Amino acid sequence: QAEREVRKLSLNEAPTKRLKASYESLIEAVKGGKQSAIDKAVDRAINEKSYYNAQRLVRTETAKAYGDSFFDKILRDDDVVGYQSVLSPRHPVPDICDFYATSDLYGMGKGIFPKSQGAPYPYHPNCLCILKPVYRGEAGQLDDKGAAKYIKSLSDEKAKALFGSNYETVKQEPNLWRDYI
Repeated sequence: QAEREVRKLSLNEAPTKRLKASYESLIEAVKGGKQSAIDKAVDRAINEKSYYNAQRLVRTETAKAYGDSFFDKILRDDDVVGYQSVLSPRHPVPDICDFYATSDLYGMGKGIFPKSQGAPYPYHPNCLCILKPVYRGEAGQLDDKGAAKYIKSLSDEKAKALFGSNYETVKQEPNLWRDYI
């Protein structure tokens, strides 16, 4: 089971290659049964996990500062009507970012939000999404029916990934998406 979980690390260029290598070394050391090798592998794994956590914290706080600056700027610009959430080219796995970048929640276009009504950014730890201002004339009219349309188009698997145990409720009543996202 541990080997299966370790294999999942570093998929699609996720920033966990070093952590994955240290965990693989630990598994091999445990299989070998030599206490000195196990101690060394445990020490390396702990150090790599600490390094990964520090990187994650820096990425998340950097994204938070970027988001704060971005929103401060667009809220003061009268020509900006919203912003668009765009997936990073390094986006590793489907998550909440896919929802925000591909759904038309407000009838303004895919991934576009009114400038004062979007989700808190960053959307999750390690978030690498890009935010782009949307200027007057570039977006459709404000209409919250886009969320219902998008949610009804989701497969059960994607709806479960977004809404967890509440996915059936949201599939039946899409207007509740904000309560469960």
